[in-house]
Amino acid sequence: MRKQRKKICGIYYLWDGAEVIYIGKSTDVRHRISAHRSDRFDFAGYFVDECSPEELFEREAEAIAEFMPRYNVSMMPDEPRQPERELEKAA
Repeated sequence: MRKQRKKICGIYYLWDGAEVIYIGKSTDVRHRISAHRSDRFDFAGYFVDECSPEELFEREAEAIAEFMPRYNVSMMPDEPRQPERELEKAA
């Protein structure tokens, strides 16, 4: 019998080097990361910030506003882009 893994709900940060290139949200982060990989989305690694489903939209919007990832263009504010921030600064 196959063991079921616990679903992780949260905001995920995809990075390439020191640059956060995409921020997303999911109630099943492992599945969503797997989907990005199968879509051949090119990223070096990821970080997950767990939160409740009720917090997903607000926390994702805050993270996008802070990091301004290049692949989140649909949610970016209409203002000049700030320099790239390193993922380590999020901690």
